Amino acid sequence: MSGKNVVLCDVKLCTGCMLCVYACSASREGVFGPAYSRIHVFRRGVYGSIAVSCLRCPNPMCVESCPNSALTQDGEGFIHVNPEVCSGCGLCVEACPVSAMTLHPDAGKPLTCDLCEGKPMCVRVCPRDALSLALREEAEGRMPQISKLVSELGG
Repeated sequence: MSGKNVVLCDVKLCTGCMLCVYACSASREGVFGPAYSRIHVFRRGVYGSIAVSCLRCPNPMCVESCPNSALTQDGEGFIHVNPEVCSGCGLCVEACPVSAMTLHPDAGKPLTCDLCEGKPMCVRVCPRDALSLALREEAEGRMPQISKLVSELGG
């Protein structure tokens, strides 16, 4: 279960410009809208910004919290949603420690990053190179700091 399969943000470089969010929503859903994105930017004026997508937790709380077992995690750590079983209750969204999961505004089912088949649009469009692909283990080591920063920025 290794490989560069998470998107990490360098908070020293992230300006909160939202290009990653709009590129994600446009490429995945065909609309420019933050509610349709699988990456989310948390910012507080000039005091800090961080872009966050699924970090593929080793024991994902989103999966554990689902009362219908609609979420599963594969061997690479990707979270999959079974739309036939998902009730759209949102418990998975509440359980995510980094606020990376949201519910699709139309379908009401969880949205989670799948890395755009290995070439994440968010990473490709970031004008400051604040986003990069990283190892899951690196994300796991940084999760407490990421969770704290997201919380401080209103996530």
